[in-house]
Amino acid sequence: MPTTISSTLNDEIISQKALEAFTAELAPLNAFSTDFSSEFAGKGTAIQVPLLSSLSATTTENDYETDSGSAGYVTVPLDKYQKSTVGLTDKQFASSSAATLELFAAQQAKAVARAVLLDVLSLVLNANFAAKTTKALASFTSADVRAIRVALSKADIPKSDRTLFLDPDYYDKLVGDTSISIASALHYGGTDVIREGNIPRFLGFGITESTIIPDNSENLKGFACHPSALAIAMRVLQPQEPSEYLETRTVTDKKTGITLGYRRHYSPAKGKHFVTFEAVYGRVVADGTALHRIVSA
Repeated sequence: MPTTISSTLNDEIISQKALEAFTAELAPLNAFSTDFSSEFAGKGTAIQVPLLSSLSATTTENDYETDSGSAGYVTVPLDKYQKSTVGLTDKQFASSSAATLELFAAQQAKAVARAVLLDVLSLVLNANFAAKTTKALASFTSADVRAIRVALSKADIPKSDRTLFLDPDYYDKLVGDTSISIASALHYGGTDVIREGNIPRFLGFGITESTIIPDNSENLKGFACHPSALAIAMRVLQPQEPSEYLETRTVTDKKTGITLGYRRHYSPAKGKHFVTFEAVYGRVVADGTALHRIVSA
């Protein structure tokens, strides 16, 4: 009896390889408010994403049931969808090793993650986040980061969990800023900037170098943000007829909750075997004062 497609593929290995790539690529989303789950949901479903509001103290004694702050929620509709499908002909499949298919899976997952990130960052616009610093690359320095820190503090944005995203050129300007490299080596006991070109933290910001910050037709080169700036939800799209597929499954990263949908089927009419990775998600602006843009002009 001939070996079938379903028996020669290890769905567990392929889907896990994809999940690893997907989770790594979506790491920048940790800078925002998120709700990831392995639950099934249809496109258009609304998710309540938790958004911690500012807390205040009170002098009232013997009252332990009156909130001095609350965990707010932002409604995020799952109105976005991204997928990546690879189709292999019978001949291609016969000559492909499991390792090759795993490589395809990782590339597919990265493609989906990149599309999600670009779509999320498309919201970083003047219409949504008016605060900005306008600096050409040649004049961008650590002093601008200090000014952005002050601007966020004056806007009453919490100092914790702030992240600064910069495109490679603007990030490199900070790496070349002697006030950072010297301080890192002499005062903070670390030589990451010199040895690795890595700035772990600076002035309360986690620093992220990103190659996919979109220009958004506004000369966007980076931004500083608090998680309350954007709310993102992600779920898995449930197949209408799971039995019609050779395999359907949901793979979830236990640490982050990031989830990816996996489908595999064979089309006799086309003589092709298809592997698909997908995500249904939504993103909305939560607090328009919690993100400060950096533009070149």
